[in-house]
Amino acid sequence: MRYFAHISYEIPEKEIIFGFENGVVGLDMNYNFVSLCTADKEGNFKSYHEVKFRNLHSYRKNKRADYISHKIDKVVNYCINKKKGLVIEDLSFNQEFSYEKKRNRKLSNFKTTALDLLERKCLKRGVAVRKVHLAYTSLIGKYKYSRSRNLSNHILASYVIARKSLGFKEEIPANYKWLLAQVRDVIKPRLKPSSPYYNWAKLHDFFKYSGITSFKTSEVMKKVLQMKHVLNPVTGVQPDNLKASLSSTGKIDDWNKFWNFIENTNFL
Repeated sequence: MRYFAHISYEIPEKEIIFGFENGVVGLDMNYNFVSLCTADKEGNFKSYHEVKFRNLHSYRKNKRADYISHKIDKVVNYCINKKKGLVIEDLSFNQEFSYEKKRNRKLSNFKTTALDLLERKCLKRGVAVRKVHLAYTSLIGKYKYSRSRNLSNHILASYVIARKSLGFKEEIPANYKWLLAQVRDVIKPRLKPSSPYYNWAKLHDFFKYSGITSFKTSEVMKKVLQMKHVLNPVTGVQPDNLKASLSSTGKIDDWNKFWNFIENTNFL
């Protein structure tokens, strides 16, 4: 016969040693790795790091818990090394994932376990923890910082998370404002116009409906996103409205014409 004892105890609060006076470390949690990005108090990008996980299903339950704890220690040590507090996801918000339901459930369960453990370890070692809502951080990181940083979307998301915790608002760049002005009401995102993420959602829907999904390198960003001065290769006339290349559904009908426009971009 076996007996199980469940013991609960309170962890004494340790004096905060590593706070947010000199910047923060933003964290983006994924199922098989964690992305970390350091930003100073002015919101400038300083450094990044990734902590990778092996296939957790290859471990037994207790071994898996020990392995996760070991990896979480690396995250805490990174914050201590940078002498900055940590910013994590606020799990009280409902999150929407772009993966299939089974993977969503795995990621959600993993996040709950790992972030709770991470918060306790930070508390023990004097690392301040701040929680933020992660809405649209991945999209903002991809569309705003991919070209300048040429890093993975997850690292850029952790950078946006760090900036968000410092109170910075991610404004739409001027070239995107120009692009949205051309699109006008052809694209209507599901968000309300009063939402602070309305224009980001509209921008995302435009690229999605146009079939543009890859933003992996700065070269792709250079050709696809920087469309301030788009010239017609035949007439040399700059179109007044980007609707000339869009159908009524917001999709691009003539891809040859569209890519010729991009190749003749004089923005850079």
